[in-house]
Amino acid sequence: MTKNSAGLHPVWRETLSGLPPAGPVTLIGGGGKTSLMYYLVAGLKADGMVAFAAATAKLFMPEGTGHRTVLVGGLDEGRRRIAGLLDCPDIVTLAREVVAGDRRKLAGLDPGWLDALAREYPAVRFIVEGDGSAGLPLKGHQPHDPVVPSATSLLVPVVGAEAVGRRLTAACVHRPARAAELAGAAEGDVITPAMIVRLLLHPLGYLHNCPPCARVIPFVNKAEGAAADSAADLAAAVLDAGHPAVAGVVVGSMQRGNFTLIRK
Repeated sequence: MTKNSAGLHPVWRETLSGLPPAGPVTLIGGGGKTSLMYYLVAGLKADGMVAFAAATAKLFMPEGTGHRTVLVGGLDEGRRRIAGLLDCPDIVTLAREVVAGDRRKLAGLDPGWLDALAREYPAVRFIVEGDGSAGLPLKGHQPHDPVVPSATSLLVPVVGAEAVGRRLTAACVHRPARAAELAGAAEGDVITPAMIVRLLLHPLGYLHNCPPCARVIPFVNKAEGAAADSAADLAAAVLDAGHPAVAGVVVGSMQRGNFTLIRK
């Protein structure tokens, strides 16, 4: 994870434009969320804004130069720490504590704290990772997740394009039984764009706990090589579904740094 000295790609700059100032951006879903979170924070900082990474779920400890982890044990402590970090040049990750028994991981913050901090520091953009997927391109959400701050202004469900055409098994999907249930499929079925759309837009799936006023823009990641056509088909299927909260779909590749925003 490195700093993005060039600033945000125009697609992400447009995607984040017009959001209420006091609203976190929450990333959920499949693999690629952490890379996207740090990319957005670094790009916003390079564009002259103040931004912090945070999580409401477990998160691997960031590595590499230019990263700083700040542990926040409560809301008052969060207020004090934020006030002292507004000019920090590093990429700051906010977390509650190091996970007991696994010092590679951080425990996430209470989502209510992030709501309060976003209100009190409207010039700061909080980019939040709201769940985990074990690095897999798809997941089935349980009743306890994703953990989305209620003030979230933009929800970005992340889906890996490489899932299309693979089997709905634990090799490709985090919690495949739950994903199959929500998508109206069976474990072992070949994953289709239509199946992913059902999972993505299900009120108990990716949109579980989505705040009613949040804008939703899914990100289809790994749109590269043989998966490029699958990514385009998936984006078209999402938009064709006509969900009122979905304002568009970003298609691209975190690895290559190429992105396209497809609007309704």
